[in-house]
Amino acid sequence: MILIGQYDSPFTRRVAIALKLYGLAFEHRPWSTFGDADKIAPYNPLRRVPTLVLDDGEALIESTAILDYLSNTNSRISKAFDFCVAAENILALLNSGLVVDSCAGG
Repeated sequence: MILIGQYDSPFTRRVAIALKLYGLAFEHRPWSTFGDADKIAPYNPLRRVPTLVLDDGEALIESTAILDYLSNTNSRISKAFDFCVAAENILALLNSGLVVDSCAGG
């Protein structure tokens, strides 16, 4: 896979972080939408970043769509993330006292 975009973009950064967390190998091309638009165009006619070029040559654009794709194609890791989010929510409720109060009938 190839991730196109500079890390100063929060959208490119979040895709790169997800790729690292999923343990997926990727090549990073730190191209700018301003200075490197002509390099980006063959992969993304809109010349926007991030663009993730899959191994089969298909290009995904928009960080939310890319993250959704990564989540759906890596179900084992996605389930682990879902569990972590659920655990964080439970801890937040416990820390707030709401769960204790509702369990005590208060």
